[in-house]
Amino acid sequence: MHAMVDESIAILAGSGDLAPFGRLVTYSNISREPETAPTPEWLRARCVSHVGLSTGALAALAPDVVRASLEESVALVAAGAVHVEVTAVLPLEEAPQGYKDFDKGAAKKFVLDPHGLIGKAA
Repeated sequence: MHAMVDESIAILAGSGDLAPFGRLVTYSNISREPETAPTPEWLRARCVSHVGLSTGALAALAPDVVRASLEESVALVAAGAVHVEVTAVLPLEEAPQGYKDFDKGAAKKFVLDPHGLIGKAA
């Protein structure tokens, strides 16, 4: 399975990385850049499928589902059952650079801390 965040389908289209009966998963559109979904002809020619999702749209369509998932996720992290590796805590004013680094492929998982509360809680 290939998952793509904020990427163009064209990147994968010419790569040959998606195996027959593979599934292309696209999610999010943080950049709000225009998107082009694969055409039925493109999918059939490669014997692949495509599914797309947006957590923002899901929150609007099924808020109870999102709430339950978030509550479960927070509980697992709080209980120590899931370790979240955060490489940087950034103040809000550094968010643009953080996203630029992320877009360039930096191996960085960062949390935005607009009020400076995370460092104080540690």
